[in-house]
Amino acid sequence: MYTVLRAAIYAADARRNSPIATSAPPPQLGHAIGVAAQLAYHGIDDAYVLAAAMLHDTVEHTATTLADIHEAFGREISTYVAEVTDDKTLPLRRRRELQIVNAIGKCRGAAQILMAAKLQSLRAMTKTPLPDGWDEARVQGYFVWAHRATCWLHGGDEDPNGLRRSLMILFAEARLPSGAPAWSPHAGAANDALLEAYLASLDETMTSN
Repeated sequence: MYTVLRAAIYAADARRNSPIATSAPPPQLGHAIGVAAQLAYHGIDDAYVLAAAMLHDTVEHTATTLADIHEAFGREISTYVAEVTDDKTLPLRRRRELQIVNAIGKCRGAAQILMAAKLQSLRAMTKTPLPDGWDEARVQGYFVWAHRATCWLHGGDEDPNGLRRSLMILFAEARLPSGAPAWSPHAGAANDALLEAYLASLDETMTSN
């Protein structure tokens, strides 16, 4: 527990003391706390995984480096953080594409963090009102991307904690404020078009979504 709380303090300090100068502020710490809470809710009690969840977006959104994380928390936690951290030197669209491509190679702890992060973000996406600058089509594109970015995450193929099951239920049941489904497994070409539109929107922004 001490390690997890120390990671929360570290993440908060990083946001306050060394944010990256972009057009958008870093995500609030509440998102990282929510990711760790999703893991705990599903019975995942590995302190290293929970601490890495608290730190999972710290490198992307602050001036903190992976070397800093390693120095502060050691090899195992920094390895998890490295696996879930996008390459900040790449355009945002390419980072999102690589999350799909690289999903299958993630270790179990990293896969669990990524599934919990998507679960937390997707639930927020269906709340009213929609995020600033988003319409329902963009949210649907985000759902398509999130499904493709998580469907090859193994996280333990047997899913003993039910984390994957919770994601699949959300994909099946989530509704937009209008009542329309947030994602359809049978949309085919329509899903491809929604995904392309979402990815194209990333060419115009440097925000995290």
